[in-house]
Amino acid sequence: MNFEVNIEGNEVWILRSAGIQMDAYQELFHQVITKKAKLPAVITCPYFLGDAPVSVQLTVPALRHFKIEVADAAVGEKIHAEILRYTANGGATALADEEHTALGARIAGILAPDGVTPQDIQAKKVTLTRRAQEALMRLCAEVRHTERHSVYWHFAVCGIPKPDRMFVARWLLERFAVEKDPAVRNDIETVFINHNDLALPELAEELVRLVKDARYGTSRSGLIYALAKTKCPQAAEVIASVMDQGKLAWSALRSLGSLKAKQHETQLRRYLRDPDFEVRLEAKRALKKIGCAVEQAPPAVHLVKNPKSIPHGLEEWSANLDFENLEPVLKTLAACVDEGFGAQEVAEVVGVAEETRPEQTKSFRFRIKASGQAGELWVVIFMDDIDSPDLEIHADAEVIKKLEAAVDLGR
Repeated sequence: MNFEVNIEGNEVWILRSAGIQMDAYQELFHQVITKKAKLPAVITCPYFLGDAPVSVQLTVPALRHFKIEVADAAVGEKIHAEILRYTANGGATALADEEHTALGARIAGILAPDGVTPQDIQAKKVTLTRRAQEALMRLCAEVRHTERHSVYWHFAVCGIPKPDRMFVARWLLERFAVEKDPAVRNDIETVFINHNDLALPELAEELVRLVKDARYGTSRSGLIYALAKTKCPQAAEVIASVMDQGKLAWSALRSLGSLKAKQHETQLRRYLRDPDFEVRLEAKRALKKIGCAVEQAPPAVHLVKNPKSIPHGLEEWSANLDFENLEPVLKTLAACVDEGFGAQEVAEVVGVAEETRPEQTKSFRFRIKASGQAGELWVVIFMDDIDSPDLEIHADAEVIKKLEAAVDLGR
């Protein structure tokens, strides 16, 4: 079956409501916005609401414009009907908002007998009573898959009384096993990530079964963390057995590091050469945690422990980066100066950044020569979170001008 639609807003949510897994489109959207890809483009996405795998081909002539082709006519009819339900009569936002408001009212009605308001939930000041837990669980079974996020979110942000933790955790794992929408399974994982106290040793056997089941794809990342937290004797072996599957390497590396799983050193070392910078970085961190030697960065001889004010007269260039972009930007900076900041200094800064905890700032001062003139170069890194450094570069105007011309972050 073939049909064509324009969706003005909420297109990812609407197509996911129709059962189309939208990861490939979201990646394409990002690449188009950052000018790394051009339209038209063709992508293939799984249909996840059926019992058997079905592929959906999306031709994207322009963003939010779709030509949809499904070999299975019955599945195509279902997808088409769901899309029309939201796009008919002038657009999608009104109906989606109406449904979201109605669900919010139902949840508020469940919580009201305990004196809980939506403001209390937002402030994360609520501990769910057993009555509220059970009512939310019943609601979860009644609503459509796109609405369950709101239900699981309440378990993620609210406290769970200690006597109820096993009850809630078992229900979450039962739901994980039956949910067909990968995004909804990710919502369940978020509950376990937010509540370490739900990773109970008694759940280890069920966690092992789910983690080993390849049908759940990358949705197993959060369950890998939970399995590691149980300290199950099998945990390291099971996690190592799935780390090569899909995009599980990062979470598996982190978990094996926390488990001090030195018996898997050889497997961890393979990821030091992974194409993904963040995976390589996590492999290095994991190896350090288990006490294994890794290539050392140069000594941080330019690190300023008690930085004074950066000299007046220097120009500034700054950006919030993904960690994988830090080294390329610094190498570009090195090409903008003649002496004093080269490969050794780039490795020094990156090495310190890898060890910097979130919310910490590190400052470096370099004596450089650029265009025949001596001067100072300051590099300041604030670790916004574990994978997103804020980078400031302070130098004379000529260096900054060259850097601005040379750096392309797709902005």
